[in-house]
Amino acid sequence: MPSRRDFDVIEFKQWMGNLGVLDVIDGGADFYYRLLGTKIVALYGYELTGKYVSVLPEVVRDAVLKEYRHLIECRAPVCIERRHVIPARHYTRVIKLLLPLSSDGEAIDQILTCSYPVK
Repeated sequence: MPSRRDFDVIEFKQWMGNLGVLDVIDGGADFYYRLLGTKIVALYGYELTGKYVSVLPEVVRDAVLKEYRHLIECRAPVCIERRHVIPARHYTRVIKLLLPLSSDGEAIDQILTCSYPVK
């Protein structure tokens, strides 16, 4: 598994607004949003950078915990397409790519996400 330091931020410039980086806490007990791109903030309707998944509204928390824990379990990239989990935004479909990152090549300690609305 690659580490976050294996990527040059300059190479991701065109996608930065759609990227997120999460720290994996206690093997997936929780996740911490280290970075969330501006386009994702606009898509979801609120800023999550600096917050834990566990403090999110229940409907959002349950959906993303399921996705992130699935990634930890399967130890491979995961692609998800689903309706937005906030009822007021159910009209929006979202496609997300989740990529496991590891600083030691074994334990998944971060997740790189890329999210886009689907038309």
